[in-house]
Amino acid sequence: MNSLKVKITALLLAIFSCVLMTSCSQLNNSDDGSAKALEQSQIPTETNTTASEAEESLARDDYMFAAHRGYSGEYPESTAEAYKGAFKKGFDAVECDVWESYSGSLLIQHDPTTTRTTGKRDYIWRLNKKSRYKYPMKYGSNIEKYKGKKLVVPTLQEVLRIVKDNNGYLFLHIKNNSKYSLSDKGVNKIMRLLHDYGLQDKTLIFGGMDFVKPFTGYGFKTGLFATPKTRKQFVYMANWCEKNKVDTMVLANMKCFRSYRYDRGIAKFLKGKNMDFGLYKVIRICPRYGSMVFYVR
Repeated sequence: MNSLKVKITALLLAIFSCVLMTSCSQLNNSDDGSAKALEQSQIPTETNTTASEAEESLARDDYMFAAHRGYSGEYPESTAEAYKGAFKKGFDAVECDVWESYSGSLLIQHDPTTTRTTGKRDYIWRLNKKSRYKYPMKYGSNIEKYKGKKLVVPTLQEVLRIVKDNNGYLFLHIKNNSKYSLSDKGVNKIMRLLHDYGLQDKTLIFGGMDFVKPFTGYGFKTGLFATPKTRKQFVYMANWCEKNKVDTMVLANMKCFRSYRYDRGIAKFLKGKNMDFGLYKVIRICPRYGSMVFYVR
């Protein structure tokens, strides 16, 4: 009887050891895979596309990541610190939103008003280089680290200097609002500044149809900011781009492409029109990054 108990105990211990070794092996493999994913900045994929399929269809030289409003997951968005931080983190490019003020200043901020980030309400186009200091940032990622230091809306020139100093790329979003419109003078100033900073070949200027069209035909890379709700709308917008010599589509709504592998289907369709595309994505392996532009060349 005692011999039987010993055999049963030995068998249970053997089974337990096997289970424990298997679990540890899976855990180690999982940790190793996560580390590699973080190190290699894997391509973000839709749920119906595996990582291996994405890697097979796109080489690293074909795409880049642009930090949306700077490295907004770690720094207050759309500040000089957020743009500098993005390049320190290893982003290829930064994305920013540009508004023209009544005074002719070109200011960088996402919203048309200052309320959300500063707590004081005013329209961005009423500010200028001097008055922006009256609206310091009060809200944003890790804003508590900047007590005693005024973080303000940067100018386009300040962002261009950061991009140039880091040998980076710029995704410049031309903003629009029912009460606001970029003037011809503002268009010309933006193009002149890009040339002055030597970034004319390293910038994607994008926005709505009426706002990106003034920049076409001058040697700049331009993109349509598109939110198609159906494939029919997507094709219509792609045809508009082709007709108006806009060579990139920046897509924000991908719900209508659930059965479309974006890294293959969309790329193949647009490459047939000699066009590039970008997507607003959130990297699942590191959600602190916040949203960003995933750009396929």
